[in-house]
Amino acid sequence: MLRSLRPGDTLIVWRLDRLGRSIRELIQIIEKLGRRKIDFISLFQLVMIAEQLP
Repeated sequence: MLRSLRPGDTLIVWRLDRLGRSIRELIQIIEKLGRRKIDFISLFQLVMIAEQLP
């Protein structure tokens, strides 16, 4: 699933535990998404990580 995402896409998950098994793994995945310019939203924990607009 993560490989099919492109810059400008937004990955939405219900809960953070659906994305990674540990905090370390979650941080690594979210950092990779940021480097790829992919926004991230977790609905249950109300987390949103998006690039700032210029």
